[in-house]
Amino acid sequence: MINIPIVFLFSFALSLLLVWILVHHNRRIGLLPKLTLGLIAIQSVLVGLRWTYGIHSFLLVQATLATLIPPLVLLSMRQMASAQAAREPIERIMLYLIPSVLVFAAAFLKLPLVDWIITSVFAGFGLALIYLGVATDTKWQDRVRFEGVVTSSRAFVIAGCALLVSALVDVFISFDVASTNGIYAARIVGLANLSILLCLALGVLLVNRNANLEDLPDTAEPLLMLVPNYPETGEIDHKLRQELAELLKVMDAAIIKRQLYRDPNLSLDRLARKLLIPTRQISLAVNTQRAINVSQYINLFRVMEAAFLLKTTDCSVTEVIYDVGFNTKSNFNREFKRIVGISPSDWRKGLENDDSTPMRSFYNEISDEVAWEPAQRLFAIP
Repeated sequence: MINIPIVFLFSFALSLLLVWILVHHNRRIGLLPKLTLGLIAIQSVLVGLRWTYGIHSFLLVQATLATLIPPLVLLSMRQMASAQAAREPIERIMLYLIPSVLVFAAAFLKLPLVDWIITSVFAGFGLALIYLGVATDTKWQDRVRFEGVVTSSRAFVIAGCALLVSALVDVFISFDVASTNGIYAARIVGLANLSILLCLALGVLLVNRNANLEDLPDTAEPLLMLVPNYPETGEIDHKLRQELAELLKVMDAAIIKRQLYRDPNLSLDRLARKLLIPTRQISLAVNTQRAINVSQYINLFRVMEAAFLLKTTDCSVTEVIYDVGFNTKSNFNREFKRIVGISPSDWRKGLENDDSTPMRSFYNEISDEVAWEPAQRLFAIP
């Protein structure tokens, strides 16, 4: 009976996925993500050849690709999530190739540095991905749909953890080879590498699924500068805080009047283009004035209208979800409970929560500035 390593099956499945992407979603997925998925598929084959069949002819290629995958994972995920990262100059991108060059040179010259370089690269890029995933400031994910910010952040953490686990596996293998001549190495590498490569591929695909990568005019130069004293760094003084408060009023009014929150593909970058306001100023205004991120800010409008529709219409919950801009019931339920304090079904039944909910606070902040029917009727304002 032919023994086919599971990593080969994974590589075959990933290759089929790449073919499907090229045929059906070639424009939807950029070059870097496709290249990353392709290298992961190739690496899984090389792993199978080495640890299942004992073929060591491709060790130099395998080691070089191993140090190329973590930078590509970080680069492709950042470029899908961030408009600024997508515009990084090629010379800066080339810096990510330095570890692979070092590994190739060390292996070619037979210097005992290859394992250390590979482990350091996986650990370093793993920590970088986790840091981005747990960051509370999500303005760097300006290309990610607001509803997909949480999933995208988790994808960064998943990919980062996979790289850290890979670094630990490399350390264990080195120890096993030195102490037991590699008795357990083959068994562990097969399962570990499959899990790691699968997590990396999943991370790339999850971020791409939630990113808004449509071709839009470049907005590197802001079309409307409403906060002339906006600082790149430093403390926010009283004058700047007043300017940001005025900016937020303009944003509230425009979002409500044009019902921008109903766009299910809305991202920070897309919102900035619609409002003609730089992304950094939008983030700063929301962060300083409301103490939340922009994704949570947009969900306040969505949930407020959803609460209004659930109270005043016979629309099903599913209809309401899509009407106000959500794409999934799970995200809607989570945000509704966070903002209103109770579930959508309990709210429709007439159960009430205290007035300290984020929805009440949000209403108090916008009621004097905007005549918005959902807010006025929800709180019985004449």
